[in-house]
Amino acid sequence: MTNPGSHDQHVRSADGTRLVVRVTGAGDPVVLVHGSGGGLHSWAAVADRLAEDHEVWMPARRGYGPSAVPAGSKSFADEVADLAAVIRAAGVPSGRRVHLVGASYGATLSLHTALSIPRELRSLALFEPPLFAAGPATGPL
Repeated sequence: MTNPGSHDQHVRSADGTRLVVRVTGAGDPVVLVHGSGGGLHSWAAVADRLAEDHEVWMPARRGYGPSAVPAGSKSFADEVADLAAVIRAAGVPSGRRVHLVGASYGATLSLHTALSIPRELRSLALFEPPLFAAGPATGPL
């Protein structure tokens, strides 16, 4: 990422897990969610382009550095709760609803998060979500 105005921010999930979120730009908030093979670096090129007119939030999912690795095994529900916490943190300062973008496994998490907090989102964009991991909850979609 080449934007000198970027900074890391901490968000606490519902279970207290500390998530690190890289934030850059100004404008309507956009949350970009990486997949299983990614991390904070995954969206750097996209963030550079969006930062001109959006506030871009890029969380490192739980278990991906520099976010915390909580004891025990992580669950899909935990990761949906994590993403909801990030979305709330992104939308609160401006009072604006959030654009949510996910890739790969991050897209599946984004889909389920959108189902759980639809009123907090302005839009949803998914890139190659592995729906096999989504279960019957995607039936209505």
